[in-house]
Amino acid sequence: MKTLMKTLEFCEQFIFPILTELKTQTTLTSTGIQKGDCVQAVIGDGIYKGMRFAQLTIKDRYKKKLGDFDSTDFMLEGVFDKARFVEVWEKVHAGQSPDPNASVNVLRFDCTFSIQRKGENEL
Repeated sequence: MKTLMKTLEFCEQFIFPILTELKTQTTLTSTGIQKGDCVQAVIGDGIYKGMRFAQLTIKDRYKKKLGDFDSTDFMLEGVFDKARFVEVWEKVHAGQSPDPNASVNVLRFDCTFSIQRKGENEL
């Protein structure tokens, strides 16, 4: 019996940062994903919603309060500062502002495989 690979949805804007390893962390309010899991990265918005673009290996998973995020977290999230993090959070969470006291799941990952259509980038 074939096992289905778990998926993680990302905003379209994070495709390039994930593929180039500028984004190596994501924050979720809930997840069944564990350290060591391999997951498919899929586009969660726009006209390409649901399209797979990479395979990620989860290097670490831990809990952290949003108010404890620092500049390193913002860089790893691929947003570079708190203001941009809040903007993306509100987009993903239907306008809800991040609660600094909320404990979230932080996933750190490596992009281990990018999915390309046949013939792309071939010499």
